[in-house]
Amino acid sequence: MKFWMLAAGALLLGLSVHGQEKPKAFYTPEDVRIFEDYCEKFRDRRDLPMNELVAETGKYFLGRPYVNYTLEAKDPEELIVNLRELDCVTFVETAVALARTLKADSATFDLYCDNLRLLRYRDGELKNFTSRLHYFSDWIADNEALGLVEDRTKELGGSPYPIRACLMSKYPKNYPQLVKYPQYIPVMAAIEDSMSRRRMYSVSRDSMARLDEPLRDGYIIGTTTPGQMDVTHVGFVYHVDGKPHFMHASSKQKEVVITEGTLEDYLKSIRSMTGFMAVRVLDPTESDRAGDAVADAGADRKPAAGAGSESIAGTGSVSNRDSDSDREEDSSAEAGSDSGRSLAGK
Repeated sequence: MKFWMLAAGALLLGLSVHGQEKPKAFYTPEDVRIFEDYCEKFRDRRDLPMNELVAETGKYFLGRPYVNYTLEAKDPEELIVNLRELDCVTFVETAVALARTLKADSATFDLYCDNLRLLRYRDGELKNFTSRLHYFSDWIADNEALGLVEDRTKELGGSPYPIRACLMSKYPKNYPQLVKYPQYIPVMAAIEDSMSRRRMYSVSRDSMARLDEPLRDGYIIGTTTPGQMDVTHVGFVYHVDGKPHFMHASSKQKEVVITEGTLEDYLKSIRSMTGFMAVRVLDPTESDRAGDAVADAGADRKPAAGAGSESIAGTGSVSNRDSDSDREEDSSAEAGSDSGRSLAGK
């Protein structure tokens, strides 16, 4: 009963932003319960350096089930809040949003939703399906512009990495939202064109022993695979016995795990993964713009009809956000094939 009251209370928090209706958030009472449990267990750790807090927050979700397509349940687009089931990207977004929320003077579920929206949508604004950051290099660039993260790939010794994004506009039939709203296709094509003109970098997996600076716990790792996808899998650095391992939501193991081998071992176990991008999560105090964006826009919280996972999970678009190349065997699909759907749900 307590969680339903909290959810209902969030619904009543501010019905507009500068006179406009706020984007809706969809969640269950169980999501609120998990948020409260996290805050209770981590309140004594809020002063940890941001990278360490992000890493420890990721560990909180070890064993959490891997579920794909959890963001495709609502049409029109709404902010999906799901702390019960995670894919590789929602795992990263959830951990970062929770850590940012915990750092605030008042850690509320409402603020968590705002931080999640800020990370997931272009310039932090939920407008429609096209405003979601479907490609992870685009996610990096947008959140770096907001002051939420810092791309350290070049500083680590990365080399230029050409982006040839075209998957969504070239194969719109694989995306129900693009089938239903064909007017979105040229919008996605323009986004992909802009991405392809952006200078990005990738560290070769063969350079792990001679990085220009150390990888730190909590760095976001995006694995690079040349083709029509920019990044095919994401997770965090987590050191075990002094060596960097990979903490991620694994489609193969069906849960959040830390790899038994090192990050280098993981990258070399999948032939199509040529390297990685590395991103540092910034402390909220390091950026005024991100705080302004949270203050300027919020969400009209809408609790789900029931607490079961069926109320959130759905089938829908297949994009970088849904992609997961977490497999021991290599395939052309991992490097970007002619079927966008083959890139997802591995």
